[in-house]
Order: sequence, then structure tokens, then C-alpha cells
Amino acid sequence: MLYQQFLDDSRKAEGESHFLRNSGRYPLCGRGDINVYTIFAEGMRNLLNDRGRVGCVLPTGIATDDTTKFFFQDVVEKKSLASLFDFENKGIFPGVHSSYKFCLFTSGRGVRPTAEAAEFVFFARTASKTCAIPSGASRSQLRILHDSIPIPTPAQFSALLVIPSWRRAPIGARPFS
Repeated sequence: MLYQQFLDDSRKAEGESHFLRNSGRYPLCGRGDINVYTIFAEGMRNLLNDRGRVGCVLPTGIATDDTTKFFFQDVVEKKSLASLFDFENKGIFPGVHSSYKFCLFTSGRGVRPTAEAAEFVFFARTASKTCAIPSGASRSQLRILHDSIPIPTPAQFSALLVIPSWRRAPIGARPFS
């Protein structure tokens, strides 16, 4: 009985995976080991009108994981990334380990440019610290012009997440002003 349940669940998972990979609805995130949050991110973005934006809480892996590299590359190349505010899970989601990182991700559809620059916050201790962009320079906040940086690979973008100071950030990145 337990074995039959395993077989039934495996068949269901394989069917769902087949649909996500081959339906054409998720060409950017429907690959590799599919994580549901990536499918939701691509689906939400595709449902926008040409001038719309979507904002959502996602794992920071939306920008750093290998399986999302095509999605994130598309978001950056089409200048539809408005912001990515990275924060640590310090008591926000009690059932999730505190080392797991999330982000407030804001993007347009990608039909037309949404923003000339993308705003980034790294290492925020709480989600509320990502919302108030101060007028002065900060160690963890950057505005990066879409045209001034090459499209980062997930490994390169992951490196941004460990830059302790904006002074060591790549050329083309500058603190919020």
C-alpha cells in the first residue's frame, strides 16, 4: 500500500514536471530542478500588462540560482527589474531557517523598459529595513544602471551578495543618492 502511494505520487510529480517543462508557459524557469517559486515569479510577470509591475517576496535565489539564470537575465536585459531588496530571515518566517535569504522583487513585464536603473539592497536584517531608502550612501544599497553593467551570471550576482561595502562593488554600481 505504501509502495503504491509512492508510485502514484511519483507519477503525479512527473506529470506536473512534464507540463511545466514542455507546455511553453514557463520557458525561462521551467527547466532543471523546478522550484515552485520560480514558476510563480515567471507566471506573475507574464500576466502583467505592458505598463504593469509585480512585487513579491521570493527567495533571493530568483537572482542567484543556476536554474533561474535565464529568467533573471531576461529581466535585466529587458530593463524590467525595478528592485531587488535582499533580507535575512530573522524571525519573519518562523518555519524557515534563519540563514535562508529572501528578497522583495519588483519587476515589469519586459515588453518595454520599466526602469533605467535597478535598485538593490543587500544584507538587510529585516524586510522593513529594505523599504526606506535613505538619501545618503549605505554599505548595502546600490542603484545599478541597466546599460552600465554586463548581465551577471548567477555566480557573479552571488558575489554581489557578499560585498561588504559598496566601495568594492563593480564599476557602474553606485550607492543610492
